[in-house]
Amino acid sequence: MEIEKKPETPVTPLPQYVSVKVLYQAVLAVSLAMSVFSLVIYDRFFTVKIASFDLPGYVMQLREAEAANTITQEQSDKLLKSVRDQIDSLPPKYVVISGDAILGNAPKVERLNLR
Repeated sequence: MEIEKKPETPVTPLPQYVSVKVLYQAVLAVSLAMSVFSLVIYDRFFTVKIASFDLPGYVMQLREAEAANTITQEQSDKLLKSVRDQIDSLPPKYVVISGDAILGNAPKVERLNLR
């Protein structure tokens, strides 16, 4: 006598579920990474940067140096032209304003070394 074998049904594995806690952690990590990435890209490429320069104080410093005969008029003109060239060479996202127009705690150049 032969025993009849029933055809075996294929065994399908049960799906493996990830816990809700792990999913929340993954969502939080991805959201945090994307937020930081967005802020860095925005700050690097899109924001307008403000720089201040105390032009009246710088001109006064040049006049004092001229009066003390440490520099000549030509050197003073060259220094002023070099300041203008430096300001013009900044990227377009930089805005340079005069230091006397700032009312807050923005850093200013107080004294420059004249060589």
